[in-house]
This record gives sequence, structure tokens and C-alpha cells, in this order.
Amino acid sequence: MSRKYTFKLAPKLAFNIYLPSSVKYGGEGLLTMLLYLQPRFWKFFLVFLIPVFFVTGTQDFGASHLLFLYAFVVLILFTQIMLKLLGKGDFLPTVSYDLLLLTYTSVIAISLLLAVVNSQNTFALWGGGLYRIISGLSIIAYWFLYYLTNIFGRQEGMLRRSIELIAISAMIAFVVSLANALLEYPFPLGVGIFHGYVLLMPVWLLLSLSSVRLNKLFFVNFVISIVLLGLYPAIEFVIGLLVAFSVLLLIELLSNKGKIKQLTTKFSKDFDLYSDNQIKLFSIPRRNKSLVKIVSSVVFIALSLLWLLSNRTLFVFPLLEAGLPELQKLVSVQHIIFGNGLFSEAGGTTVTELVRSYGLLSFVVFFSLLLVILRDQFKVLKTSKNDYEKALSKSVLTFVPASIVVFALSWTTELHLIIFWIWIGIAGVLKSRVLDNEFLKFEHKYINLSSIKNKNTRRIVEIARFVAILLIIVAVGYFFNLLNSIQVFIN
Repeated sequence: MSRKYTFKLAPKLAFNIYLPSSVKYGGEGLLTMLLYLQPRFWKFFLVFLIPVFFVTGTQDFGASHLLFLYAFVVLILFTQIMLKLLGKGDFLPTVSYDLLLLTYTSVIAISLLLAVVNSQNTFALWGGGLYRIISGLSIIAYWFLYYLTNIFGRQEGMLRRSIELIAISAMIAFVVSLANALLEYPFPLGVGIFHGYVLLMPVWLLLSLSSVRLNKLFFVNFVISIVLLGLYPAIEFVIGLLVAFSVLLLIELLSNKGKIKQLTTKFSKDFDLYSDNQIKLFSIPRRNKSLVKIVSSVVFIALSLLWLLSNRTLFVFPLLEAGLPELQKLVSVQHIIFGNGLFSEAGGTTVTELVRSYGLLSFVVFFSLLLVILRDQFKVLKTSKNDYEKALSKSVLTFVPASIVVFALSWTTELHLIIFWIWIGIAGVLKSRVLDNEFLKFEHKYINLSSIKNKNTRRIVEIARFVAILLIIVAVGYFFNLLNSIQVFIN
């Protein structure tokens, strides 16, 4: 049980802190503390995910995001393991698409092993400054990030809260970035957060229309993403968002087949109600969300096509042109299947470098995973009666294709890949909750070893559990102490 403490900062501004109502000691006390801290670790990670670059104050925003991911994946995952040792509950459950993801990471591991054997003198686990975002360690971290997103997203209320915290994180990052730009700091507006903001443009729009809470924040993020794209209209992002809004338009037209006239009539009636002061202005888009999504998609598609036609000279993708010839150098069967490793820097796109480094087999497995995910999201749209779940499903169907376009045409950032894997995790959560009807609830049930009748056996098990937990705590502390050293390796 928890007790709520409310702190009022102003007449209409307050925040709540929930603390355990009673303090327990020993193993049960540790279980209580971990159950209290576990979701708060996750929330802290999401809140500082995008602006962590500004918090650390380093010159390398990519390294900041990656080290932040490493640290919290280890912290939260080891917390789950300790909970499994202490409590009765499914603290390490199976998740959707785990077989495909384990196959993918296994192929990556085999590729790394073969690369090490062939190179004999070097070991490219870290990837260096360029390839750290697709290094073996990072791919393992992405897999665990997907796993943790599923664990927390399947708990009651945590999926919605996680999405809201990402929106808050984006807003904090933009405010700090704007302040830095106004103070003429060395980083212009949007640097370090662009990839994590702009490609979520259709996501911000969908959530502003369907979310019960913080819908105005989602709308502001939508507007900011438009501003950032206008400031830095990178062609791969324009094409990626063009694909995203085309998918959204197709979904809305199919969902409202034969109803377009009804949608426009309803909008006209709602506008009359607003003129008579019967409804508020901001409620009109939410009451006509399908029409808003259709019109917004058509406008963005039209403007994007006009911009692309007027900037035909920008249709040059040097990284793609550099990466494709490198793929032709994969001549042996082993290199075609498992790749060449991370030892040489070809300077290609994210997709070409993944194929060159880890082979065609890993790409086929990953592409199959994406196809299965997108197929299941269409099933979620047909099955779910919840408007918010449908909005999240559409966010997956728009954000994932847009990201794949950017991956195929250019090199991406650590933040983009982290958010990409969170959204893949959200797809897994939606499959579990909507299609499989699977939820998680971590109950406070301590594993009492008194049921073991033999005193010696019980004592041995108690000591073994204590040593295991102690080793985990020491390992986490040691890993955090190594973060500076890890930063040297990934740079």
C-alpha cells in the first residue's frame, strides 16, 4: 500500500508523491522497495530520454543518449531479476515477437563471432564513433528496451503514462534547445532532438485528437515538429513523412469509405454550435478527428510533393550511393549471409551498413519481423473498440514506415533508433493487450522460504538468494562506474 503526499506550488499547481505506507525489513522490505522504485526508474528514463544531452552537458549528444540507454536498461533489467528472486509473480514474462527478435539477435551474435574469428586481432563489439548505434552492444540494448517497454506497457495505466512522458520529454528538450539557441550556445535550435521529434509528427497529431489527457501538449509538439521540419527540410525526412501521411490517409479513407459527405456535414454543424457558444473551439477537431486527419494528410502530401518537385536537385543520396557498391563486395556465401562485421567504415546508410556488417540473413529476419508487426497492427485496428488503442496502432503504422525510409536513405541517430525500438515495443504491447488479452500485474507476494522443511536446505537457499542479490547490486554499481570507460570505447 502507498500513501499520497500532495505538495501545492500554486492554487492550481500541485504534484503528488506516493510513498510506502509502512516500512518493512529484510527480504520483504527489499521487495517492497523494488516494487516502488521499478516503475519510477522507467518513468525517469522516459522523461529524460530526449533532453539528456543537455543535462550531461557533453559535446556528443549521440553518446549521451546511448550511455543513458545502457545505464537504465541494466538498472531496470537487474531490478526485474531481483524481483523475480524475491517475489511470487511473472516478473520476467514472455513478450510478443520474442522468437523473431531472439532469432535476429542470435544471427547478429553469430555474425559478430565469425567477424572476430576472421579478423583475429580486433573485436568490434563497440562499433566506435560511427557504428556504435548498430554495434553488438547497442542491438542487445535495443532488444532489452523492447522487452522493458512490453513489461511496463502491459501494466494497468502504464502504456498511456509512458506515451505522455515521452511527450513531456520532447517538450522539455525543445524548451532547453530554444533557450540555448536564444543564448547563442554552440548548438542551434533542434540539434540533438530533431530525429526524435520530427518523425513523430503524425504520432503527435493522432494523440492530440485521441488522448484524454495532455492532448494540448501533443498538439503543441505537432506544431513544433512542423516548425523544425521547416527549419531543416532534409529530403529523407520529407519523403519519410510523405510515406507516413500517405499511410494515414489510406487508413482513414478505408475506415470512412462512403462517409466523407457525412464528415463534412458534421463539421459544419459543429462549427455552427461553436458560433452559438454551445461547444468550445478546441473541441471541434476532436469531435471531427477523422476529417482532421484526412485534411491534414492531404495538405502535408500536397505540400511535400510541391517541395520535392521544386527541389529536384536535392534528389541525391550520397550515403546510399556509397553503401550500395559495398554490398556488391559481399562475394563469399559466408559474407552474404553473415556480413563483414564492423571493422571497416563504408559510410553508407543505416540499412546498407546493417546488411554489410551483419549479412542478408539478419536483414531478412528483421524485415519479416516488421511485416508481422504491421500486419498485426491492422488486426488491432479491426479488433479494438478503444479509440486510444487505435490511435497508437496508427502511430505504429505511420512511424515505422517513415523510419524505414530514413534508415534506407541516410544515416540516423541514436535517439531515433531508441524511439524506434520503443514504438516497436508499443506494437508488441498492443498485440498482447488487444489480440491476446494479456496484461501484467506485479503483486506484493514475498517468497517465504519457511515452506522448506529441511533447515539446512532452507539455510542454503537463503544464503544463495542473498549472495545472488548482493552480486547483482555490486554488478550494477560496477557497471555505472564503468560508464566513463564505455564512453571512450563507443567514441
